[in-house]
Amino acid sequence: MVSGIINVISSIICAFSRNIGMLVVFRAIQSFGANAGLTLGAGVIADCIAMEVRGKAYGFFYM
Repeated sequence: MVSGIINVISSIICAFSRNIGMLVVFRAIQSFGANAGLTLGAGVIADCIAMEVRGKAYGFFYM
């Protein structure tokens, strides 16, 4: 939940950034919010899905 909030807020701030420095900083903060969901989702798939069908689950998840 926190990572999603970080991602949304930093995306809004990126839209209103006034110079390239501000955009770069808030894009970096945005990556923290976006990457948390990808990392946690991959971990859940690894823990819950059988190895025989794990590749297909990863494919759907990353799509």
